[in-house]
Amino acid sequence: MPETLRLRVRTAARAPHFDGEDDAYGAALWGLLEPHLERGVPRATGVVRRSDSVLLMDLAPLVADPRLAHRRVAGLASLPDAESLAVVGGLFRRRRGGPVQRYAVVFVEWPDGRWWLRQRRLDDGGDEEVQRAVDGLPRPGGLGGWFGRARFERLHVDLSAPGEVVN
Repeated sequence: MPETLRLRVRTAARAPHFDGEDDAYGAALWGLLEPHLERGVPRATGVVRRSDSVLLMDLAPLVADPRLAHRRVAGLASLPDAESLAVVGGLFRRRRGGPVQRYAVVFVEWPDGRWWLRQRRLDDGGDEEVQRAVDGLPRPGGLGGWFGRARFERLHVDLSAPGEVVN
C-alpha cells in the first residue's frame, strides 16, 4: 500500500568533487560534514547522486518509525538515475544492553553493492575509522543493502511537489 510522506528535498548541481572514485567521493562528503560537528550532532541527511545533480533530504521523516526506516531509505535507491545513495550526519547506536553511542557517519552505497563508511564516535572523541567493501569487509549492520532491497521489493518513490499531480 502506498504511503505519502512530506520530505524537504533540495537539488544542487553536481560539483566536480562529487565525481571522484569511491574514496574521493566519501572524503568529499566527510569534508562537508566535519565543520558541522563542532556545533553538535547534525541530523542525518540523505544524498542521492545522479548524473547531473545531487538530491539532499532530511532523513528524519523516513526514519521516524524504526520498523519502516530501512525500507523507506531503500526507496530512495529506486529514484531514476541514482548513481549512489549516502547517509551523512549523526547516527545513534545501542549495543545490546549498552548505552546509546553517538556517531558522525558518512556511509555511501552504489547500485553494484559497493559501500564506503567513515565514522567517528562522538561521545569520547574516538578515532575516525574508514571501512570499505573493496577491502573484503562485511557491510556494517543496519546500513546499506538499499539498492538490492529496492530492486527485490520493486520499490518506487515519487518526489512530486505538494499539490502536484503525477501521471
